[in-house]
Amino acid sequence: MPKRSQRRFSQEFKDEAVRMVLEGDRIVVEVAREFGIHDTTLASKSMPSPHSR
Repeated sequence: MPKRSQRRFSQEFKDEAVRMVLEGDRIVVEVAREFGIHDTTLASKSMPSPHSR
């Protein structure tokens, strides 16, 4: 079975996906499906880090 390569996304792509979740009225799952990424990936990016204050 061929090894699946890791996809790379631009910072603009990441910022736009997170912005759509934080500023919009849509849930993480909907935005993640639209962008073709896993919902847990987007959720981890859109939640504040416990280390940032």
